[in-house]
Amino acid sequence: METRKIVGFFLGPSCFIFIFLFPLLPSNPVAHHLLAIFFLIVIWWICEPIPIPITALLIPVFLIIFQITSPQEAFAPFAHPIIMLFLGSFILAEAMHFHGLDQKLASFLLSRPALSGRKSRLLLAVVLVSAGLSLWVSNTATTAMMFPIVLGLLRSLQNLSASAKAKASLGMVFLLSTAYAASIGGIGTPIGSPPNLIAIGMIDKFLHYQMTFFQWMIIGLTIFIPMILILYIFMKFQLKRGGVVDQIEDDENCSLCFRRG
Repeated sequence: METRKIVGFFLGPSCFIFIFLFPLLPSNPVAHHLLAIFFLIVIWWICEPIPIPITALLIPVFLIIFQITSPQEAFAPFAHPIIMLFLGSFILAEAMHFHGLDQKLASFLLSRPALSGRKSRLLLAVVLVSAGLSLWVSNTATTAMMFPIVLGLLRSLQNLSASAKAKASLGMVFLLSTAYAASIGGIGTPIGSPPNLIAIGMIDKFLHYQMTFFQWMIIGLTIFIPMILILYIFMKFQLKRGGVVDQIEDDENCSLCFRRG
């Protein structure tokens, strides 16, 4: 076990016990217990002594044990529409992989003259498409739509990556770029992300100023464009750092691999 995981395994419970025994919020026992749980969970998420999903599942268990909330309320967020959307996207991704649709879409991208030949060009396409969609569709929905296509693309590119480190780096860069680009794209228009509409509502309510769609875009796109460029440059650097060879030496064999799938 890594040193970070060992330290986290003991540091989390130690902080929990310390906060639990020495109340920082003596006037509010429920908030005090919740604070202790918060530190335990955050430390375990950062250090990962146990898998992150298992740590997440411990949250409602702790909330019930310390009577912070009822079992119904503790487990209700697991049925939130956003969680259902992610589950649906994973099911869709598996269905696309089973029927080979993800490979066909990835093959289409690889066959484009402007994109073929270099992984960095494909990365740029993924970033631009994710960010562009997210200007008009929510970040979550964009990421859910893009992941099946990106996963199909990765399955082909990873066949051409020599080392395990390069494969891991390739997957991390493309998937994180999809998520980050969708998040950045969400700030470009008022409808790109729900918090944008909340902000417009608060500006109207407290400042008595009605911001128009175009006014938001002027500010949002001014931030959006440089952030997308910075994201692409940074992620391209991460590809090189991970030992990924930018040149795709055998596009034809890659496409044949898709057709056989």
